[in-house]
Amino acid sequence: MTEAADVDRLLAHTKTMAGTAAWALDGRETVSRLAVSLAVDGVLSGLIFHARATRHTDPQRGACALILDRHPVQRLSILPDHEHYNPFLKTAPPNLRGLRLPAGRSRLHPWRLNRAWPRLSSDNLGVAESLDPEPSSFAAAIAIFLGLCAIEGDLPPPPWEPRLL
Repeated sequence: MTEAADVDRLLAHTKTMAGTAAWALDGRETVSRLAVSLAVDGVLSGLIFHARATRHTDPQRGACALILDRHPVQRLSILPDHEHYNPFLKTAPPNLRGLRLPAGRSRLHPWRLNRAWPRLSSDNLGVAESLDPEPSSFAAAIAIFLGLCAIEGDLPPPPWEPRLL
């Protein structure tokens, strides 16, 4: 069984994308999704990089996450359209307990603030912090997350066709 220390070790290693990363449109063609397996030292690790991006909003919004065994390890919400309230957890730093993070500001749900494994199926990484400074673009936000997760590889930009109205 995987434990928190195992996740720590996986995060510490450089991960490479196994296969070709390609965006695919959802059924309504409003959101693009991407999922690519990650390898550590050439061996598939069970980790998956998952991302989703809006196709028609300006600015482009979305999220990306590092997933292990179908559960998030850490996640980045890029310009979310809803606010987030951190829970009042004793394990969270005092300055983040109950903190309201506004809509329209990117936020990171890092492993170090949500370190628990195995994870309950309902656990969606409750503790977050603002990403500061705000990334200049969707691509810049993805690049920051890849760096934080020590993921190497090239990602094509997601389809984006902003609409006037």
